[in-house]
Amino acid sequence: MRMIRRAIAALAAAATMAAGLRLAGGEPVERQSGGWRPLDGPDLT
Repeated sequence: MRMIRRAIAALAAAATMAAGLRLAGGEPVERQSGGWRPLDGPDLT
């Protein structure tokens, strides 16, 4: 039972830290390359 409580506490601490880092992350960065490209071809409508 003690191991389950420690596992839950560790997961809660990790989730709290991840949420804090995400909120304090600053401005989002725009994508530099990649993404969707328009498709061309005779069989595409």
